[in-house]
Amino acid sequence: MIWLITESPKCHVPVSARSLGTTLLPKIPFANLPRPVWELLMARVAVRQIGLEDLGRLQEWVRTAPHAPEGDWSKDFGSFLLCGGGKFPKTVLLKGMAPYGQRLK
Repeated sequence: MIWLITESPKCHVPVSARSLGTTLLPKIPFANLPRPVWELLMARVAVRQIGLEDLGRLQEWVRTAPHAPEGDWSKDFGSFLLCGGGKFPKTVLLKGMAPYGQRLK
């Protein structure tokens, strides 16, 4: 939990993000994904013949240490969509396939 300190005339009051009505989103742990998750993603990339240019877009996005919403999400990379749930990616879909969950920018 992250604590924010707000100034008060009487004292410092610890305030959590939850008490402020905001939700801290988990980072997607690409560097520490479980082996079965990596194997599934790489199999989908191979079967769907994802190009190097679009994989480069994925790599750039991963470097930003993206946060994941709770629940299902998808991210468009041109010729494919990465879909996940919570902090873990789950599958790769081709353009035109119906993704599920919140669309990430």
